[in-house]
Amino acid sequence: MPLFELPPELVEPIFDYIVKSRSFERVMRIRIVSRRFKTCIDSSIFRLDLFSQLVGPPYRLEDIGWGVHRRPAFFSYVRSYITYKVLQEHPITSPLGRVRAAAQALYERDGDVGNEALSACVGSLLTLAMNRHLGELFREPEPDELEKCSDEALKADIYVAAVWLGKLSYVESLIADGVEFCTVGRRNDVHSSIFGHAFRAAAIKGNLDMIKLLLSCIPEYRDTGVLPAPQQHNILSYASMHGHEAAFDFAMDSRPLNLPQTEAEREIDQEVYYHKQTVDMIPFPKGYEQVVALLGPDREFFEWKCPTSFLNRNSYLGNEEMVRYFLNKGVPPNYPGDTSRFSPLSSSILCGNETIIKLLLEAGADPNVPPPPYLALSHAVWKGSASVVKMVLDRVTDINVGYPPPIVIAVFKERIDLFQLLREHGARLDTPETGGWAMAVAKMHGLSSMVDVLVREGLSPDDVFHWSAPSSTDTHWWYYYLWPRQYRV
Repeated sequence: MPLFELPPELVEPIFDYIVKSRSFERVMRIRIVSRRFKTCIDSSIFRLDLFSQLVGPPYRLEDIGWGVHRRPAFFSYVRSYITYKVLQEHPITSPLGRVRAAAQALYERDGDVGNEALSACVGSLLTLAMNRHLGELFREPEPDELEKCSDEALKADIYVAAVWLGKLSYVESLIADGVEFCTVGRRNDVHSSIFGHAFRAAAIKGNLDMIKLLLSCIPEYRDTGVLPAPQQHNILSYASMHGHEAAFDFAMDSRPLNLPQTEAEREIDQEVYYHKQTVDMIPFPKGYEQVVALLGPDREFFEWKCPTSFLNRNSYLGNEEMVRYFLNKGVPPNYPGDTSRFSPLSSSILCGNETIIKLLLEAGADPNVPPPPYLALSHAVWKGSASVVKMVLDRVTDINVGYPPPIVIAVFKERIDLFQLLREHGARLDTPETGGWAMAVAKMHGLSSMVDVLVREGLSPDDVFHWSAPSSTDTHWWYYYLWPRQYRV
């Protein structure tokens, strides 16, 4: 009998078993089989609290906020999962309960009603909360922690949430009632242990009207219009990180920077140090040139750091405009020698930006460096985009090089299309480190469909894997997934 013709009370435990008995990567691949599979698997993942099991190594779900530019769809999916959890009943002083309480207070204040409005408000607030330590949202608080959560802490949640959601009139009323935002001297900014500092929330959002409103709490700024250094640093950092050009320009224009001129002074000056850190992330050429002009001529600035590293950073972040900018200035797309684990090409593949990948390849990026396991083709197969794999394949010297070879990664990912594509381009299966490793991975992870594919290619399920791993393999990304356990040391 077809699966979905069974009674619902039988279908649900079947999908619960699928979710509980397979690795997370496998579950997410099964999820895309069909729309009905997606609905049923999502229901099981949410009900069984699967994501709470992914906090800590090797998945480190709590760090997802740092990689949102590379995995926006997954970030959105995790947020929808936590939204589901928040909308369930929780003690008001628990982390999830506090998110709901802040959302409810603000959306009811505006006269919104219904679950859709509340869900949208919760989802927005979770974007901010997930930029902090995501693990805290999954952690069940101890009873004494629930008791320690004061009314003041709950008020701070609402105040910071209002800043994030752009509730200007409400924040204005708070300031009129004596609430003081922004850190000045010994006075601290309004802070929520769930959402962070209020000014940080405004800076991350890039809401210039809200930023100016919060700054009005600072007497120095009200009197002179000069932005204090801590707030300027905050705005520049988050404007660079999130691409808020208007906020960046405001911060640069609102406080003159008089950096020391002598080399000895510049080496210890905090302003110089700070702007050298900021320039790594600036996603618009105009802002980049402004900061570089303060730090010194391009020649001197690039002597401080390999120019290709700037290209690499922007490739990783998906900043197309800056990648074009650096390539037009003649920055080489390859590091000199084997000086980095990740090349700009590998970084762009991890980011998933095909425009940047094409720009780098057209500029002469070499997919054969750096050495394994950081080869561009390995990353392309891991990410799973057939179009990117095809772009890289035409420029690869040896398709069978890698730790493991790309064909093994295709087997692990259960990507028969990529497996066949690699075979058509000469990928081998007749050596222990290719076919033997592929069969070992398929058997280790219970990938019966891939075992069948390998058998059709002439391998035996009893094929033995023989290979000596390089040193320090336990630090490599593939070691956790693709190194058969019986061979680990």
